[in-house]
Amino acid sequence: MYTQDSCGVCRIKQELLSNWMMADVRMEVLDKGISSNACLITKGDTKYILRRLSSWQQGYMEDKIAAVLSPLKISPRIIPSCSGHSFVAFEGSYYNLQDYVRGKQVHLCDEPLLQQAAKTVATMHKAMSALTDDLDMADRFSLLRLLESCKWDNLQDTLITQEGGIEKFRKLCQSLTGYDREYHQWIHGDLGTWNLLSDNAKVMVIDFGECRKGSIYFDVAAIVSSLLSSTEDTAILDRHISVFTQTYAEYNVPLDRDLLSKYFQLWFARGILANILEENHQKGKSEKAINYFWKQMNKFSCI
Repeated sequence: MYTQDSCGVCRIKQELLSNWMMADVRMEVLDKGISSNACLITKGDTKYILRRLSSWQQGYMEDKIAAVLSPLKISPRIIPSCSGHSFVAFEGSYYNLQDYVRGKQVHLCDEPLLQQAAKTVATMHKAMSALTDDLDMADRFSLLRLLESCKWDNLQDTLITQEGGIEKFRKLCQSLTGYDREYHQWIHGDLGTWNLLSDNAKVMVIDFGECRKGSIYFDVAAIVSSLLSSTEDTAILDRHISVFTQTYAEYNVPLDRDLLSKYFQLWFARGILANILEENHQKGKSEKAINYFWKQMNKFSCI
């Protein structure tokens, strides 16, 4: 049997955990993520994360990625089931079990932490460049898909209309579509601070639910803009971006700052369009988020 935690009711049955020969465990429902539902599994002094996956393809690729990253101590190990599989099917869904990563989500960022993050991301990209699997993992928020669904009238009351104009933003998005279709290697795909954990000694990456073929610049733009979102001084921002890119180059390849600037624009354009899509369904709910992404886009485009 398992005990129900006060944080919520865990719907996952003990039958599922029997795939890993687990009994007498404590289960706690964690905050729902973008691409998975997760439970913290505690058995004695050991903790695991049980995650529901979007597809068997995700389970397959997460196993491939963990196989090259977990030996480097930058991503959690996936626990094989009793039958030796990296994920299991249960009641129409797929699940995997991973080691629990101890650490705190990064909020405030200094130069040593930037260097740690850059080392981890560069090491991750270098290791993942060896993956040759050609599975079609959909980019749920691709720029073309978002543009096709966009209702531009939902920008009328935002800073985009006041400062630049809808048509100007539309043209910018169209100019960025080519960058969104660069498929050089496997990337994380959702590399914000919410998927980065630090324990002071190291930085680790979690949740590869959005992994796909893409450009390493997409991941770099995502994590750098997320780490430095609260930095307003342009001189400090420029220096911190340089700290990250220089450290990254030590462990993988040099980064082109002009190209990175395009991917900053792409990252925030996707955020704006995703919130416009949300606005289609919840009128008035996304204006604040759209304005935030617009300000961030302008800030990082000036560096």
